[in-house]
Amino acid sequence: MMRGTVLVMRDRSGQADYVLRDHHMLDVALYHYRATGELPRALFHADRHSDWCKDSFLEARTPQQAATWWKLIEGLKRPDGSAPVLTEEDVFFTTAKAEQTSTMTGRDVGFSTLVPWFVDTTELDWRRVLDRPGVTGADWLSLDLDYFQPAPQLRLSGGLLRDPRFHTMMGGARVRVFVLSPQFTNGGDKIDPWETQGSLHSSLRLMNLLRQLPGNVRLQRAG
Repeated sequence: MMRGTVLVMRDRSGQADYVLRDHHMLDVALYHYRATGELPRALFHADRHSDWCKDSFLEARTPQQAATWWKLIEGLKRPDGSAPVLTEEDVFFTTAKAEQTSTMTGRDVGFSTLVPWFVDTTELDWRRVLDRPGVTGADWLSLDLDYFQPAPQLRLSGGLLRDPRFHTMMGGARVRVFVLSPQFTNGGDKIDPWETQGSLHSSLRLMNLLRQLPGNVRLQRAG
């Protein structure tokens, strides 16, 4: 599934980075388990499009489909029993969307910041999420770069990349998933052509922030 569309980087401690064009978390979990025998216990998930939506939305699609990876990964069971690898309760969601501006191309995507019913939508700001007990101990981290692009998103969410608590999480996570989502980098859904739609300056600002994160230099690289 992921061949040719993912870059895998590991260091000598076993920490792994996955760089994907789009969210394929089920495939990452299956591949990582096959390669290492490890499965996630908790996930920190930062994304402008939270990749979660209601069952009624999925069932209304024609044909019916699991439009989000949440509906698939809940069916992935641990090998020692019937418990799911990850439930929605095992996820620390942070999601935010800047107001649409005239410079953003593409259509605005609905259902962008939906989360499970039990998640308090007033507590989704990254500052509030980092205050939650246990969040810095999440062993898997999922970071969609459209959470930081275009520039209005970076002003909204860029502080996460500077926060020492986030650096602690980045340094301790066993798996870190970076998703490019090129069709969303200028603020809207513009899939055709499937290429980066954002500005070079916005991308460079984001890359400079990412370079400051712990463990950004890999000792071993595997494709």
